[in-house]
Amino acid sequence: MNIYYESKELRTEKKYFDDAGIDLKAKERITIQPGEIVAVSTGVTSVLDEGTYGQVVGRSSMNLKGIDCKIGTIDASYRGEIKVVLHNLNKEPVIIEKYDRIAQMIIHNCHLDYNEIIGVAPSDTERGANGFGSTGR
Repeated sequence: MNIYYESKELRTEKKYFDDAGIDLKAKERITIQPGEIVAVSTGVTSVLDEGTYGQVVGRSSMNLKGIDCKIGTIDASYRGEIKVVLHNLNKEPVIIEKYDRIAQMIIHNCHLDYNEIIGVAPSDTERGANGFGSTGR
């Protein structure tokens, strides 16, 4: 996997050896109004290994500030800038400063192999089509 960044200040960070992800930073200062959802530039692009994808998720410190990071998927073939979608859940505007760490990207292995079949999936399992709440409390 290769990570490219527009400037050294935007460099992704992995603080500890066994961290699950790398931190992503805001490329510019931005004010997010109450209830507003914005896509924040990171200045980061990637070349992920075949059979992997990146998942952009929130940092716990942002969640505690009332900023929700919407989960994003970065496919291995995507070569554009990685952006982070943030939602201000506060009643006041929130300022994200340039170079603030706003999210993290976790790399997962994946294999997508499926058959497309017209019709309804068989329900001949013990669970069948039972959904929400069917396994108890």
